[in-house]
Amino acid sequence: MSIKTVCIHQPNFLPWIGLIHKICISENYIVLDNVMFTRDQFQQRNSINTMNGQTRLSVPITKGDGVGLIKNIEISEHFDWRKKHLETIYYSYKKSKYFNEFYERLEQIYSQNYKKLIHLNVNIINHILDYLNVDANILFASDVVTRADKTLRLVDLCEATGVNAYIYGGTADYIVKEKFIEKGISLIPQGFIHPSYDQMHADQFTSNLSIVDWIFQRPKSEIIAYLDLEKEKFKSEKLKTNNTQYTSLV
Repeated sequence: MSIKTVCIHQPNFLPWIGLIHKICISENYIVLDNVMFTRDQFQQRNSINTMNGQTRLSVPITKGDGVGLIKNIEISEHFDWRKKHLETIYYSYKKSKYFNEFYERLEQIYSQNYKKLIHLNVNIINHILDYLNVDANILFASDVVTRADKTLRLVDLCEATGVNAYIYGGTADYIVKEKFIEKGISLIPQGFIHPSYDQMHADQFTSNLSIVDWIFQRPKSEIIAYLDLEKEKFKSEKLKTNNTQYTSLV
C-alpha cells in the first residue's frame, strides 16, 4: 500500500526551518487555523540575529483580540510595525551575500494590507516555499468539519484529506496514538535535525531563528539541495519501512 502523508501545523509568522522542513517532506500541509490563538507565541512573532543580539519581531494584534481562533485574529495598525520590521531586517542582514533577492520578496509581502494575521503568515509561508522550490498542497483545517477533541480533530483532518500517514514533530505526546491506529493512519516522526551554517552577529551558532536568517546568509541552491536530500532521506528511511512499525508506536 502506498503511503500518503500530511503534516498539520499552525501558520507561524516568519517560520523557523523546522516547519519548512516538515512541509517539504509532506505531500500535504494542513494549516491548523481553527484552534485557539496563543498570544505572543510563534503565530505572532519570531526571532532574528542583529548586531545587538537576538531580536524578536512581533506582529501587533487588535486590542482584546488575544482570545479566539487563529483564523479570526486581526492585525493592529496603531503603529507602523511594517517599517520597523523591514528596517530591523535590512540593517541586520544588508551586508549578507544573499540578501537582496529574498528581501525584495519581503518588501512585496509587507506592502500589502492584511486585516487578519493568518493572511500575512500564509503569504510569507507561500513565498518561502516558492523561493525554495517546495511543492506543497496547502489546505485549511477550517474547511473541514472535525470533532473538538485534540486527537480526533487531527484524525478527522487526515481522513478528510485522504492520507494514511501523519508526520509529527517532537515526541507526539500531545495526541492519543491509538486513535490514529484504529483508523489505519501511520504516525511517522519528522526526524528533524537543525542544520548549522555560518551566521553573522553570532560568536556561537544560534538555532531556532526564523528561516530568513538562513536564506540571507547561504546560497539558495544550497538550501534547496538540503531540503531535496531531506525529502529523499525521509522517503527511503521512513516511508519504505513496513507501515506497521509506525502504526504500533507506543
